[in-house]
Amino acid sequence: MICLSVILYADYILLLASSVNALQKILHACEKELDWLDLTINVSKSSCIRMGPRFKVHCSNIVSKDTK
Repeated sequence: MICLSVILYADYILLLASSVNALQKILHACEKELDWLDLTINVSKSSCIRMGPRFKVHCSNIVSKDTK
């Protein structure tokens, strides 16, 4: 079985996670690697979508180091 949680295409990054907490951890790991590459995430062009039977349930905000 292969687990994919980060999909890259051109200058797009898709992060997939089974929970908000897991997504937050993946985001921080990606930001750490992007810092090493001297790159950042444009939070104004980023979004978070919840899928599944709980798609309408409000979840905690995802926090980026660049969130203002």
